[in-house]
Amino acid sequence: MNRLLIPVSLFRLRLTSKRPSSLRMVEITAEVEGKVVLSELMEAEDDLEIELRWDGRDAYGQKVTGKAEVKVRVGYRFVVQSS
Repeated sequence: MNRLLIPVSLFRLRLTSKRPSSLRMVEITAEVEGKVVLSELMEAEDDLEIELRWDGRDAYGQKVTGKAEVKVRVGYRFVVQSS
């Protein structure tokens, strides 16, 4: 039996537009109903976007109905130059 998983939810986040020269890395973690759906450390670039996909299930594998809580944490790592 073949299974096709169709995302219940899909959304796009823009993390950067024009990148400052001192910005080196972007770190992102996204959770939906306690389930980590994305955790990445990426090199910074202009117009950096990501897509988040969620299968409609919580951290325990149970199907979620109605509204879902989404937590997104974004961190930016810069190079600090002292003179």
